[in-house]
Amino acid sequence: MLTKKELSEQLASFLPACAVDYVVSFFFTYKVKFTISKSRKTKHGDYRAPYNGLPHQISVNGSLNQYHFLITTLHEFAHLITYEKYGSSVNAHGKEWKNTFKSLLLPILKMNEIPYEIRLALSEEIDNLKASTSGNTKLYKAINAFNAQHVSLFYLTDVPVEQPFILNGKTFKKVKLRRTRYLCTELNTNRSYLIPKIALVEVI
Repeated sequence: MLTKKELSEQLASFLPACAVDYVVSFFFTYKVKFTISKSRKTKHGDYRAPYNGLPHQISVNGSLNQYHFLITTLHEFAHLITYEKYGSSVNAHGKEWKNTFKSLLLPILKMNEIPYEIRLALSEEIDNLKASTSGNTKLYKAINAFNAQHVSLFYLTDVPVEQPFILNGKTFKKVKLRRTRYLCTELNTNRSYLIPKIALVEVI
């Protein structure tokens, strides 16, 4: 098993410096296999409960910026801790998980090295945490503002109706809002898709 120093050194490039010790402490409280994954389009992180003698398993995308990596890691550890307390008898993103995730995020609000915009958004949405970070609009925008490629991308909600845009290599135009998603038409096939309003897209 790695020492705290060795683990801290391995995670240092993925986390804000002020949060490394905080995150590392969980590895010495719980038995977990932690994997830094390649970028996945469908999820930022993943948790799997123990089975067949295997420990808790957590994976987080290594392509995330350091603040997104931090919050995603805490999201997954909240699943682990909830499982430790309640087993599989509660909903994956139910009130037990929400309360646990909130308790793990609260120390972040006291870390002045974390950008003010992220701490502000976190404090405003911490009592209404969603199953996905992208569901917390202000927080998701604040986090993504620190992506290196962010300057060339726009949130779909800020793109004018009928404006063509590119997402995942396909070209669409925005049609109309349906709750938290926009109905969009893929131009090559004329097929309709519902795309989250805070998806980051490339405007043509």
